[in-house]
Amino acid sequence: MSRRRPHPSASDDSLFGLILDHPDALVVVDREGVLVYMNPEAERLFGRDPGQLLGYPLGLPVTSEQGAQLNILTPEGEQRLADMRSRPTTWEGRPAHLASLRDVTSSALASKPA
Repeated sequence: MSRRRPHPSASDDSLFGLILDHPDALVVVDREGVLVYMNPEAERLFGRDPGQLLGYPLGLPVTSEQGAQLNILTPEGEQRLADMRSRPTTWEGRPAHLASLRDVTSSALASKPA
């Protein structure tokens, strides 16, 4: 089985645009669990801008490749629920984990009995 290669016409700008526009929160944490990247959807999900989180331990179990459901509390006290999946990756030449967090707050609230 061969590995898939990026389409030859895909530029770095196009790929980065996909990450910025991704509907899920994407975060990268280093081996120590320190947040080294977050996309705009992650900013919205956590309710914080990158300057408040980048360079600090994320405090989430992103090193597990098993899925997890996370409760996230925003600075405004809003509680959000997210499904998380992660995979090992390399970031700037070092081992890291890429985590995708899907905000499922609305669907979880809709399925709760009244």
